[in-house]
Amino acid sequence: MRVADSGAAPADVIVVLGAAVQPDGTPSAALLRRVHHGVALFHAGHGRALLLSGGAPRRPPAEAELMRELALAAGVPDACIVVEAQSRNTYENACFSAALMRARGWSRALLVSEGYHLPRARIAFRLVGAPVAGTSAAAAPPSRLQRLRLSLRELAACGGMLGRAALAAARRRTAA
Repeated sequence: MRVADSGAAPADVIVVLGAAVQPDGTPSAALLRRVHHGVALFHAGHGRALLLSGGAPRRPPAEAELMRELALAAGVPDACIVVEAQSRNTYENACFSAALMRARGWSRALLVSEGYHLPRARIAFRLVGAPVAGTSAAAAPPSRLQRLRLSLRELAACGGMLGRAALAAARRRTAA
């Protein structure tokens, strides 16, 4: 398990970003990888709590609720789990998670997602004032073709995320 700056003090919280839930309500392979990685980090002492972030973009159950069930089944105490089930995308993951972190006085966070997704996710968290270290839940890099497909997807998603961030900043300026 590779964790950036593993010699540092443990994070206040390990933020695990959601991934797809199958139509029948079961977790996707990506969701399972992320939760298992976050739980392993928690058990290894890399963080004192798990913040599970992901809503129900299409239909219930919310990603975070399913993640909570998996974390509990893996031995994470309920008192160490915080669920953020409102978000519909990575930018909202960052917004809602950062608010929960601030409310609890957490400043050091370790972010769990897939390697291809981490750069955009870290940008999203920085945009909302919550810098994070990241760690990949993927065991092996995808094939070249899959890396290309994922890179193009992330590029398009980054543009959309930056647009949402710009709109949010404009609304804050207008409201002030």
